[in-house]
This record gives sequence, C-alpha cells and structure tokens, in this order.
Amino acid sequence: VSQSRYIEYFELILRALPDLCVDNILQIGNRFVSKTLQQWIQRQNATYLLVTDHPFRQDPLHQVSAKMECNTDLFCQNILPWIEPLESDHLSYWKNLSIGTKKIVHTYFSNTDREKLNEPSLLFSLSQMNLPLYLSSSMPVRDADLLFYPEKGSQEIFCNRGVSGIDGNVATAAGIAEGLQKPLAAVFGDLAALHDLNSFILLEKSEVPIFATLINNQGGGIFSFLPVAGEKKELFETFIATSHNHCFSLIAKAFSIPYIKIVS
Repeated sequence: VSQSRYIEYFELILRALPDLCVDNILQIGNRFVSKTLQQWIQRQNATYLLVTDHPFRQDPLHQVSAKMECNTDLFCQNILPWIEPLESDHLSYWKNLSIGTKKIVHTYFSNTDREKLNEPSLLFSLSQMNLPLYLSSSMPVRDADLLFYPEKGSQEIFCNRGVSGIDGNVATAAGIAEGLQKPLAAVFGDLAALHDLNSFILLEKSEVPIFATLINNQGGGIFSFLPVAGEKKELFETFIATSHNHCFSLIAKAFSIPYIKIVS
C-alpha cells in the first residue's frame, strides 16, 4: 500500500469521531486486532465484502454480506485494472484526519518528559526503528495497533495468539529470529513471559540477536480496560489481573541472559 493511500492512527480517529459513516466495506485478509474498529463496523449500515484465502468462518459481527475465498494477492492483481485512480472528497477527508492526528501524536511524544517511560511511548519509540518486530498477545499488540506506524514504511511484524491467548510467545519470537536469520525486536508482557518461562533458554541459545523488551506492569494490564475492572480491588488483582512480584532480573540471570532495567 502506498503511503498516500494509508490511513495512519485510524483507531484514534474512530475514537474521536465514532459517527463517521461509509456505504461499503471491503476487507482483504484476516480478523482485526482493534476492538474500536470492530465496534465502528458494527454501527455501519453498509455492504460488507470479505476476501480471505481460507474457508473458515470469520464474521464475529455477523455483518458480512458476501465472502470470496481466493488468494488475496491474486484478488488485488485482478481487481486493480478495473479501478480508476482518483482523488475523492472521501479519501481526502480521511487523509487529512490522518495527517492531523499524526502531527498531534508526534508533538505529544516529543514534548513528553523522556524520563517518564510508559507503554504507549515504548511502542511509539519502536516505530522509529527499522527492525523486524514480534509483538506478544494482550497489550503489546494492541498498543502497537494504536501507535506503531513505522517511519520508514513497510516493516516485518509478527504475532502469535497462542492456544490460551498468551502462551508460547517467547518460543515463537525465537523461532522467527531463527527463520529470518536477522536481528529481531520482541515485546512481551509480563504474564506472557511467565507463561513461557521455559523458552527463555531459547533466547540464550539463539545465534541471531533478539532484543527482548518486557513490559512489567505486575499483571494483565488489558483487564483494566474491561468491565471486570470495576470489581473489588482484592478480587480483581488476585483472580483477574493476577498481579505478582516476580523479579525478571533474577529470571534473566538464571538463564544467563544479559539484562538492563529501562528507566527512561
């Protein structure tokens, strides 16, 4: 997708302007990460065409009008000759929203006190790099969906949902680095790392550099955005967020992995 056709920070736009409407939706590929986008689609009264390369049902919103099963690259190659390049008011409107939002986001992070590190600023900072990126489940992939737009255009990005949601992330990152045979940046949440603790040995043995960044917010940060966060603190922290006080510096030491605590 050329940069001029790419709508950056779409989720921030939809959060700010939830009443934007469209007449038709063409989705090429698999399910979206963004819950905001899915909720926006659910509010549309639009014809919805889904193009995927597999026969499995992929319509959690029950809104798909028609589905086409074929190779997505082949679909794009065959439909492009029938599409006339044009500049429309609709496209210009979205592009202007995207450009304006990008300016605000960049201004915010450039003015934010760099000594105050947080999850959003981490993913934004990674967008300034040019390395293949692995994102673990839960908050890292959602933070990236919100704020990770590589400055240098296309970039290899990998994820793995896992059978139970967050298992196998460390092993997956190690396997991807081995397959690519080039340095990989990987972002894990603390629970995802703990669920795949035995795979830390794969990081230590990897012959390809893996820069693993671990976001430790003492539990499942994603649950704080769900209605269950309204439960009593003791109930929420113990049984939902599953807070902990494990020390990852000691875990890294046990596996002979170089460790740096990032504070800014």
